[in-house]
Amino acid sequence: MIHLAYIFIIIFLSIFIQVLIGSYGVIVPLTAISIVYISIVYGWRKGIISAIISGIILDILYGRTTFLSPFTLVIISILSIVWLYKSNVEHIQLQAIPGGIAALIYTLPIIAINYYSNEHGLYLLFTSFMLLIISILFGAFLLPIFVIVLDSINKMLRINLYSEAQEKLNQES
Repeated sequence: MIHLAYIFIIIFLSIFIQVLIGSYGVIVPLTAISIVYISIVYGWRKGIISAIISGIILDILYGRTTFLSPFTLVIISILSIVWLYKSNVEHIQLQAIPGGIAALIYTLPIIAINYYSNEHGLYLLFTSFMLLIISILFGAFLLPIFVIVLDSINKMLRINLYSEAQEKLNQES
């Protein structure tokens, strides 16, 4: 039961901070990073359910007419499980890769729809490209920090750790 409350707090804070920073025009994919973390630590079921719910909430809060976030966050959740199976989650520096990929997957459809629904132009293309690059850098930078902070909290609470997800996976199989 503590897992559900903990997941709710992670999702709530990530959505709150993302919308707060997003109101200034910067896309910080904190919810996508949270979905990566939840999917790896708590499994694909909780990751996908969290992705759908948080995606719907994000799109409602941003006032988007197309609900892209649930789909992109589900894709991020699935790719997180692939990352868990195919890579090493114990090395914290390597976690910049899924952070950057999650940011790319989350941000690219949003920017593409904004670009094609507004005027087309070189300036808008440049600003969209810069937003995408900044978002990818934020994702690559934030996921390792996110893992360190939440794993330290998880140790105190004696719940599952990101860095021990592969060991747990190997014991189950």
